[in-house]
Amino acid sequence: MRILQNRGIEIIELLLIGTFDPVAGLTGETSATSLAEVAGLLAAAWGAPGQPVTADELAGQDPGTQLDTVTARLEPHAPMDTPALRRWLRNTAEWRRALARSAAAHTPRPLSGPATVNIVLAVRGAVREPGGFDRWIASPPLVHELDREPWALTCEESAADLALLTSAPPVPRDADSPSPVIPINRHRNGRRSIWAHNLYGEVSYAIYLSRHLGLRKPVIGLEQIGAASPDVPPRLYDSVEDMAGHYTAELRTHFADEPFLLGGCSFGGVLAYEMARQLQEAGEEVSHLIAIDPIMPGTEAWDSVDWGTVTALEAEAFSLVMLGNAMYLRWGVARQIDLAMLTGLDLEAQLDVVARHIHRLSPACPAPEMIRRQILVRHRVMLHNGDLLQTYRPRPLKRPIPTTLFHATQGFLAPDNTNGLPAVPRTSGDRTNGFAGYVGDRTVIHDMAADHHTIAHDDNLARIAGMLAPLLGRDGFPAGLFPASLNPAGPKGAQ
Repeated sequence: MRILQNRGIEIIELLLIGTFDPVAGLTGETSATSLAEVAGLLAAAWGAPGQPVTADELAGQDPGTQLDTVTARLEPHAPMDTPALRRWLRNTAEWRRALARSAAAHTPRPLSGPATVNIVLAVRGAVREPGGFDRWIASPPLVHELDREPWALTCEESAADLALLTSAPPVPRDADSPSPVIPINRHRNGRRSIWAHNLYGEVSYAIYLSRHLGLRKPVIGLEQIGAASPDVPPRLYDSVEDMAGHYTAELRTHFADEPFLLGGCSFGGVLAYEMARQLQEAGEEVSHLIAIDPIMPGTEAWDSVDWGTVTALEAEAFSLVMLGNAMYLRWGVARQIDLAMLTGLDLEAQLDVVARHIHRLSPACPAPEMIRRQILVRHRVMLHNGDLLQTYRPRPLKRPIPTTLFHATQGFLAPDNTNGLPAVPRTSGDRTNGFAGYVGDRTVIHDMAADHHTIAHDDNLARIAGMLAPLLGRDGFPAGLFPASLNPAGPKGAQ
């Protein structure tokens, strides 16, 4: 893939099956191991009921006897005669052993660029632990764990599972009418949850949340059109109500005749509330609302955010520090930017500082100009959506909605926060962040030892996923069924 990219060829998707962290990868193999691995893959592809042989069984045999043993085990299932099967096994095992030697001598480097990366691992009886792919591939890949033994990844049943997990998003992507609906996990089991994007227009937090929820929890994201693309102008809306109206129309098209379970983080929580209100007005059922530390505009909780700790000069760089550090997390940059590096600079100079910082310190070494364009788009979207949030005034629901709310106990920005910004406390004692007066009295509140920004960091999303597991794992909820527009197993699902 790196060679193709260096030649200017765009890679839109990367699929790795049974691949482990480059550091924990192949270190060379014995002839017994290579032959046993090859035999397992062929047995699975040919429909054998079990693993034909293990490396331990072959250990101690001479190469000829090893080959005879494996040939005899595979012969009943092979689509070829015995001499051809023996040659096939010998040549394939030799090729595998040569590749293992090359892999052991290879020095891996991080990759960046593909829009979609899927990694499929077999976890039943696996003897090697999967590695941290986030350190090697940007943007972070989706890791799918199949409850199968490693040798069985090439069997027909595994192929069917892979088709469900990694097929191209079936949501129509008409260039003239793109959709904000982003299938994150299309697996067929469990309650489907739909997550609204953040202030930047992105729904990347839901990708991390989906990993912690697990393979059997369907997750759909709503991403602002153009927010993640430096080449397509972002779609900007006149109001939160206008944005929610577009998204609810899309949801009713793709997920007709089912209750909606909506969620959102920060801005996304307010947006999810407005979507829930409009869905109720349209006669739809909203079964639950999940809110990760949103603050309802026009409430005492909103007014309690104390910005008095931030000077006027610092305020000019404030948003880009936060946005830049969010990008640092995405690109694997450990050392974040601080306010002093940007204070007093104009926007163009601030963009240059952030882009160079990411280029220099990210393992993926993304081009500074690409990073600059990405940040500029997100900055524009963030400022515009911030204006929409300031002017939004919620209207009441037709019916109360059961709500699960995660409340950040350390304010908007905690002292000694990772962004290196002045602390911004919240003086309100309202743990519902202004939502109590709108969603009803069926609200469950979880206090999180985090601030408004770190609550969406990966470690806290893992905790949130654990607390949501009982809610999203309930039986008898129809949202686990695929609508026709998103069903990979539908009439065109095998294409």
